[in-house]
Amino acid sequence: MIACDSHDYFEAVCVRRYPVTLHLRVGETIEGIAIDLKTDHGVESICIRGSTGESRWVELTQIRRLQAPALSGANAIDISLP
Repeated sequence: MIACDSHDYFEAVCVRRYPVTLHLRVGETIEGIAIDLKTDHGVESICIRGSTGESRWVELTQIRRLQAPALSGANAIDISLP
């Protein structure tokens, strides 16, 4: 599980369908549109749609950093997760 204040950022990018960059703990970087969040058996995940239309679920605990640009008057998002 991640902290509630960090979880709010993930909810915001999904609701607004923001383009995001996820930096994973394993060193991989994923770019795409934030689509949805889910919790399955206590595991929280975000769905990212890539540029070719494929969707990928990523566990929130595997994310080291979330970035999203400033869009429609909203501030840019750039948070690091412990």
